[in-house]
Amino acid sequence: MASVATLSALYLGFLTYNYNGVQLGFNPEGNPMNTLMILVGLFSTLPFIRQAYLGGVLHPLRIATMVSIAVLLLIGPALFNAVALYAYQQGGGEFYGGQGDYAGEDHQPEDPIAWFQAKVMGFLSSIGITFFVFFALFHFGHRKDRIEPKSDLP
Repeated sequence: MASVATLSALYLGFLTYNYNGVQLGFNPEGNPMNTLMILVGLFSTLPFIRQAYLGGVLHPLRIATMVSIAVLLLIGPALFNAVALYAYQQGGGEFYGGQGDYAGEDHQPEDPIAWFQAKVMGFLSSIGITFFVFFALFHFGHRKDRIEPKSDLP
């Protein structure tokens, strides 16, 4: 979990310096780390899903909760930013660079209503992936043909 938190903090900008403060991984031109974060998050769940499918998970609720929180930390912001930016730009939306001291640093959407709708789509996609991973792990962990631990006590 420490490596997940560190990688997420790097993506979100807590470990880097930015003149205008923490950007939470958003870049109006697209963040190149989006793909890395999404792939790392998805591929890191495969061993857990495989183990749950084979019946080797003793505490499915605990494992499903832990893995889904890690997926939310890794994939959530990257997927949110990628989907929101893509949806906003598909409708012809652009960002205004601002004026004054923060010109070029602070990017405001030209159409706030379309940007809000794009952010809702990004939020729903990141939460949907997290719920899918949780329910897949929980479902595979509670299958009927699962191997139950046996006690040596009579």
